[in-house]
Amino acid sequence: MSLDSHIERVLWTPDQISHRVAQLAAHITHDFQPVSPPPVVVGVATGAFLFLADLVRQIPLPVSVDFVRAESYGSGTQSNKAPSVSINLKVDVQDKHVILVEDIVDTGCTLSCLIAHLKSKGASSVSVCTLLDKPVRRKVEVELVGEGKFYCGFQCPDYFVVGYGMDFAELYRNLPFVGVLKPEYYKVFDRFIAEEYNEISRAPEDKRQRQILPITNEVIKAVEGLLGVFVPSEIQCVGIPAVLDGKSIVLSSGSGSGRTLAYLLPLVQMLRREEALFSMKPKHPRAIVLCTTEESADEGFRVAKFISHYARLKSSMENGGDSSKAPEDVSNAPIGILVGTPREVLQYVEDGSILCNDVKYLVLDEADTLFEHGFGPEISKILSPLKDCASKSSNQEFQTILVTSTISEMLGKQGSSLMERLEHDVAGKVTAMLIEMEQEETFDLIESPNALKKKVAEAVNSLDLDASGS
Repeated sequence: MSLDSHIERVLWTPDQISHRVAQLAAHITHDFQPVSPPPVVVGVATGAFLFLADLVRQIPLPVSVDFVRAESYGSGTQSNKAPSVSINLKVDVQDKHVILVEDIVDTGCTLSCLIAHLKSKGASSVSVCTLLDKPVRRKVEVELVGEGKFYCGFQCPDYFVVGYGMDFAELYRNLPFVGVLKPEYYKVFDRFIAEEYNEISRAPEDKRQRQILPITNEVIKAVEGLLGVFVPSEIQCVGIPAVLDGKSIVLSSGSGSGRTLAYLLPLVQMLRREEALFSMKPKHPRAIVLCTTEESADEGFRVAKFISHYARLKSSMENGGDSSKAPEDVSNAPIGILVGTPREVLQYVEDGSILCNDVKYLVLDEADTLFEHGFGPEISKILSPLKDCASKSSNQEFQTILVTSTISEMLGKQGSSLMERLEHDVAGKVTAMLIEMEQEETFDLIESPNALKKKVAEAVNSLDLDASGS
């Protein structure tokens, strides 16, 4: 299905964008030509990545480039005024001129947070270069730092726009133009978000902890239908938001900690989201979960199927579906997840039941023990077509989740020693750990148990050093 059909109308064509970006680059070059040291260009991920790339290639100055991540929309269409900002600048901005590159300035809340942080890091000036500006929605006055300037590509009318790096629910970034998204493709999510907010607002204080997780109300109800009461564990509290944020991660926790739901809940939610967006059921698996035994695979599939079908049924009933037909129709619907041992999954790959271009999520449950069970050859054969597809399509949305036992169990004596030092320094027990993976290293970590252990040991060492120095 072409994403172009989801666009109500195009506001700016590729040629118009290209022309305006060249003009902005010329203005910036003129203003910063006499400045020393050269400016640091900081892009706000992920929406500004295309704009920044096109912009800096036309600035003939020795600029440095870095990224920060900030989110104020989530999966909705209204800026929520409380941005989630993750700032991990690798470039030192002390006494330097910074140009903050944004895709769109809306309420100004996210931008103000970023400017304030850069100022606290000692930037001598902070300028802003935004592709789009929506002054009609401004809630916070944007104050630049020092001799900072405000560069704007286009004044944007009050529409929800996508394309040229800007997304809705992580889609449409690759469109070469900027266009208005048709309401039917996002109104369902605004309803989900409104329901979630209302549930949180009405809930007693002691129950808000579980509801504040970024899980839709229908998935929460499905888990409660399965468990009776849903109180998220530590691994779920750190894992669920990261998976929903599209990160490739290592999740480490002991058995019985709820680590299966830490990846299954967000997987079901993301697959349900895609199904609602495209109004079609998955014909082939979108997610693959590899387990060590057939028993654990069967259990995982039953849980995933229950949650998915319960959520689908609840959604159907609440939207006026036929209560007498919905259960049967829902129970036969595919869920888009294949759960099995590497040998079982490999059979599906070899007989063509899995299309590598359709697979977006890969989970290795008990990743540290899969190779100990002799599944290395099968895992390599499963990964081979996935790697080929990823390399040919440059698919940055492919997401990997490696679930492991505790650090002590995984690393043996070395892990026990590392964890003892870390727990001593933080004066507490570490029950769950999350480690982010770079996209380019995920396949290597999957295929090499030693590389995975080294990655985990380095992360624990880093935490230990941070704790010791604090």
